[in-house]
Amino acid sequence: MQSSNQSMDEQKISLNGYFQRIGYSSEPIPNLHTLREIVSLHSRCIPFENLDPLLKKRVHLDLLSLQKKLIESGRGGYCYEHNLLLKDVLSQIGFTVSGLAARVLWQRSQAGRAQRSHMILRVVVDGTDYLVDVGFGGLGVISPLRLFDESVQSTELEDFRIRRDGDDFILEVLLEDWESLYRFDLSPFLDADYETLNWAASTHPDSPFPRVLMAAFISDSDRHALLNNRYQIYRDGKLQERKEIRNADELRDVLHQRFGIILPDTADLDALLHRLCAP
Repeated sequence: MQSSNQSMDEQKISLNGYFQRIGYSSEPIPNLHTLREIVSLHSRCIPFENLDPLLKKRVHLDLLSLQKKLIESGRGGYCYEHNLLLKDVLSQIGFTVSGLAARVLWQRSQAGRAQRSHMILRVVVDGTDYLVDVGFGGLGVISPLRLFDESVQSTELEDFRIRRDGDDFILEVLLEDWESLYRFDLSPFLDADYETLNWAASTHPDSPFPRVLMAAFISDSDRHALLNNRYQIYRDGKLQERKEIRNADELRDVLHQRFGIILPDTADLDALLHRLCAP
């Protein structure tokens, strides 16, 4: 592992450590097959979670911190952590990758006022542009999507499409009907640009991340979702199971057993879990 005094440009994610974390054992060649396999494995092995903002802990985006948290410590993270981690991995393999920022439309009553708050990736493979996003949580896209293609694109879990709207693109998912997830354009963002967005997401009083526990994980054909103490399982976009967790021990067990999160044994986490389950 790199020494702590290295600059951001010198830091790199350990590919061996990352591949072991997601169970990737193929030769990392920069082609579409590799991209699809890595995105699918990442989506199924590294959970989405926001425990650090809830615990009032700073969310660090430098690569050394991402390596320690998401790879070595068995934790998950939210969009900036997931997609910055993947961006470095794909770049090391030899893909052409750039970061973008999206305005989240999903479950927003005033979508026209949505700010850029979600990190996504644009990856070029053999001259074709793809949208890659392993950090959207409950409806994360588990396969690269062709960016300049408005047709329906099927994944192992849901169908998606990317609709053009002027200079913008709108990602939609087919549930009972087509639902908009987020809007974005192709303006590139530097890694440093996400620091301000990350600070707002993790600390602003209007942001859900420092207020509401959220976790998401994919197992086989099921999507597992946690909102505070409400645990739900979805299959084919339909709710299969709903359970209200009533005590901190059960919530800790669900986070570990169902979402694959290795939890720290700290008093502040215990207090948080008790509060989330309080009647």
